[in-house]
Amino acid sequence: MSDSDLIVLGGGPAGAAVALLAARAGMAVAVLSRAGGRGRLLDTLAPETLWRLQGLSVPLASLPHVVSPGIAVRWESDTDTGIDAITTGAGEAWHVDRSGLDAALRSAAVAAGAVVVAVGRVTAVSRADDRWRVKSDVGTHRAAVLVDATGRRAWLRRRLGVPTLPGDVTVAVSGLTGLAATGDRRLAVEAVQDGWWSYTPRPGGGAVAAWMTDADRLPRDAAALRAAWVRSLRRASSVWERFGDDPPEHLYTAAAGHTVAAAVAGEGWRCVGDAALAPDPLSGSGLLLALDGATACLASLVPDEPAPYEDWFRAEAERYAARRHLYYARVRRWPNEPFWQRRQTSTASGGETDG
Repeated sequence: MSDSDLIVLGGGPAGAAVALLAARAGMAVAVLSRAGGRGRLLDTLAPETLWRLQGLSVPLASLPHVVSPGIAVRWESDTDTGIDAITTGAGEAWHVDRSGLDAALRSAAVAAGAVVVAVGRVTAVSRADDRWRVKSDVGTHRAAVLVDATGRRAWLRRRLGVPTLPGDVTVAVSGLTGLAATGDRRLAVEAVQDGWWSYTPRPGGGAVAAWMTDADRLPRDAAALRAAWVRSLRRASSVWERFGDDPPEHLYTAAAGHTVAAAVAGEGWRCVGDAALAPDPLSGSGLLLALDGATACLASLVPDEPAPYEDWFRAEAERYAARRHLYYARVRRWPNEPFWQRRQTSTASGGETDG
């Protein structure tokens, strides 16, 4: 049985950042990271996110990436707009494989003294005498504090009976190509009648095109889904031009709607990252929020005072919801399309209507 001050459930960016900061603060930290599995394919690290990672001394020099000089946008109209890194002075972004980024953050946590344990699954959790006992397929682990960094699954939070507030039903349906049709290294975003698209170049070549749409309106049959994906892609002309005329054989579907936890902190536990707030990918703020959340979380652990972290989180969630509402409200080209009706009748608190 291993014994620690802090156990972090989940080895993604939020969990690794908490472990890194806690280990540097002198805490004995164990990270229970699921072995194998497939998470997000790619992430785009905005300049501010890169600064945060560099400030944490995360080893980024060897991380494969594609430098992005800006963002190409077709949102409020079918005219190209966007953000240019040179003219804004904000700096360039990086497109990275998510697995590489996660590994770099875990390496930084290990270098600071954290122990990463690869587990297949966590089977049970209980608390007695101010200590948590976590059982996994590789043993039993004990700690004074648990941090839930298990992403949208929010394994611990749900076990503790803390619900997720109503969000939306967006999914991302992604396809990979081995060879991009153009050499454009920018992230591309384009609104279409039935959702919106993103195009992200991959380190080593190729790209990912992702269709964000409503889960409850997707075909269940694989062939019908592929046909719908291609039809929508052809409407997104800027993405179609970049991605090429050879749709991928395999599509990957993942939840992409925003979710917010009813509570993120209690005596001896916290949740961070997507387990607390999983943002809409349009915001591009998930990683930055995870890193900032790790800092705010750690500050509330010694002494164990949940209220300051809960207050910080509520303020961030309200700011995020207001920005999201503003972005979607700008698209007025398809007032009768269900996807846009849902998001333009939602409140600034982040809830959705039944479309």
